[in-house]
This record gives sequence, structure tokens and C-alpha cells, in this order.
Amino acid sequence: MKKLVLGILFFVSLLNAASVVDIRKNQMTPLIKCDSSGICDGKNAQDIRISLGDHNVTAIVCKDETNCGGITAAEARMKGLTPVVICKVNQDCGNISFGKASIYGVKPVVPCNVSGRCNDGVNAIDVRINQMTLIVFCTSGGECI
Repeated sequence: MKKLVLGILFFVSLLNAASVVDIRKNQMTPLIKCDSSGICDGKNAQDIRISLGDHNVTAIVCKDETNCGGITAAEARMKGLTPVVICKVNQDCGNISFGKASIYGVKPVVPCNVSGRCNDGVNAIDVRINQMTLIVFCTSGGECI
């Protein structure tokens, strides 16, 4: 029964999926999570950027400026990945301060869904006031949920 309910919820979420373009129209940033080798959802990051026509869509989540899945933020940028750190609306970014993240080129972001509901129930205005970026995670095929 539990699997059936989860399957139905997954199917409904696919019906609500948006494209990378839709996310940008809603003034949010679509991101596809990649690992330190540049593989994102089973595909090469460069191939994804070319197929979606968007060079800023591939990202790697960092814990701090020196640990982005085992590489530094600078190494991630050299691989064409945008280094990001997941933050709360109060600029709490875990192991790295908001200011230090910006200095090292790690983008402070707050994850949201396609309808604009973000972590901790915050709204988009609060996120932007705190100088952070609203993001929506997407698949390598460009579908965002």
C-alpha cells in the first residue's frame, strides 16, 4: 500500500514538473546536481549544458570552500560546475559563513520547489532580501520538480 501511495505521489509530482525555462521565468535558478567528476544524474555535465542550452545549470553542492564533493570550489568551476552551498533564509549556511561563501565564489542558495515554496516555509522575498538565490533542483533531462 505504501509503495502504491508513493508511486501515485511521484506520478502527480511529474505532472507538476516544470522546465528549466519555466523556472527562469519565475525568477528562480534551475540547478542539476553533479558529482566531483562532472557526472550529473548519470550524464556528463558538458553534454547537459549543451543539450539544455544553458551553461549555468550544472552545480555541485559544497560543505565549505574546500569541500565540494572532494574538490575545491575553484576546481569545480574549472570543470564548469557552479559551486553552491545550501543555506537557510537567515544566512545560516552550515560549515561556511555566508560572507566567506561569497568571497570564495560559492553561491549561497535556498532550495525551493517549482511553485516557489522554499525550505523552512520561507517566501521568495525573504530569500532575495538576504542576498541569496532561489534554486530548484532539476533532472539531467531538464525537468524540475
